Amino acid sequence: HQTHPRHRTGLLAGATGVLFVVMFILLLGINMRRELNHDEHQFIASAALIARAGLTPYGDFAYFHVPLLSYLYALLSTAPDSLLLSSRLVSVVFGWLSLLLVFGIAWRRFAHLSDWSRWRYASLAALWLLATPVFHYTSGRAWNHDPPIFLLLLAFIVFSQMLTHRRRVGWLLVSGALVGLAATTRLSFAAAVAPFLVMAWLTPAQHLRQRLRNFLAFGCGALLASLAVLIPVLRDPYAFSFGNVGYIQLNAQYYVNAGYGEAMSLAGKLLYFGDLLVATPTNLISLTALVIGLWPVRALLWRGDPGSRHKADDRTQAWTPTRVRLALLLLLILFTLPGSFGATPSQPQYFYPIFPLAILGIVEAFAAWPASLRAGGMYAYVLGAVAAILTAVPIYGAGQTTLWDYDAWLPVKVHAYGELIDGLVDSGKVLTLAPLYALEGAAEIYPEFATGPFAWRVASL
Repeated sequence: HQTHPRHRTGLLAGATGVLFVVMFILLLGINMRRELNHDEHQFIASAALIARAGLTPYGDFAYFHVPLLSYLYALLSTAPDSLLLSSRLVSVVFGWLSLLLVFGIAWRRFAHLSDWSRWRYASLAALWLLATPVFHYTSGRAWNHDPPIFLLLLAFIVFSQMLTHRRRVGWLLVSGALVGLAATTRLSFAAAVAPFLVMAWLTPAQHLRQRLRNFLAFGCGALLASLAVLIPVLRDPYAFSFGNVGYIQLNAQYYVNAGYGEAMSLAGKLLYFGDLLVATPTNLISLTALVIGLWPVRALLWRGDPGSRHKADDRTQAWTPTRVRLALLLLLILFTLPGSFGATPSQPQYFYPIFPLAILGIVEAFAAWPASLRAGGMYAYVLGAVAAILTAVPIYGAGQTTLWDYDAWLPVKVHAYGELIDGLVDSGKVLTLAPLYALEGAAEIYPEFATGPFAWRVASL
């Protein structure tokens, strides 16, 4: 019995809607339960100073990141009562949107399959990322990790569509702007500009002028978006430089003085990353699956279509859409590594960008497997995804025990604590290294302490 096409489409749309709602609920649950991370104070405090006092990062108070996220938080700071709630919701939404992008990309790549098989593999891709330990550790906190990942994935989609479908050059301008916005949310994403520029230059074009046009279109988009964010805060260029370069050097020295020598060396950071993979094998499953997926299509990466009889220098014929996307993803993984290993000391969230890119690489690679190997490949794909998903059930299950009790949400508790503080200090300022608590109750803080503990602990240096 054949299902009517319209009925089948409706069922697919309904199943997709349910999947999207479930993923949002799961992500929301763990982030309404988890405790504060000390990094969250700086982003929320700076947003409060921008929105409530009209102050500017760098010039009016110390700030040790690029500023876009704090301005976004400032815009939303008056929406709910809780600053932490609104800020975490921003990250939850961006993390959730990244999952939707992964689903959408996988849906397109498995177009050669039947509708329900296609839906199943696309769903597994999104759930696989959701289940990855580095993802559920990082995603949803009030810090600068979720928005730039979403912007980078969206830039990947726009950029690869332009190159593989010969869209208007304006698409390159848009993709460049998206990467520029990602870089002004978290500075380490500035390195992602390089892979896009390399691919814009290498992708075959009829004339050198077209290559130069592609290169400049992307570069101009990235530059203009970055300047639009940064120019308003460049009132004090030295303070901006210190916040994004000088402080990093002092912070490294602080950890040396504190006896974290092993965490400083590249060898120590590589050992940390190895431990991150071994101690939480689901992370390792993702990277192993990427290697397995790439192996049967390695000839495609090096020579384009391995079955093509075109001359070796016929690069236009060899430069297939799959090759473009896979090459770009692998370059992006490569160029995110310096940011992952550059921060001191190593922490799980610094390796976050690797895993969404790896999941997309898995999708692209397995979808390109030769027909003779495809059945075994999809079995391995399902096995890796299901293994990852099963390990995450306890983590997301714990989040659901809190989600349905609003008073048990951490942002609600923090807000109540802030109101208590505000009632105790009257109109005075609160001197604190944890400024979020005071700000939640609308008490004032000293702008010099907007970074929480970070400026204080390196002050002697």
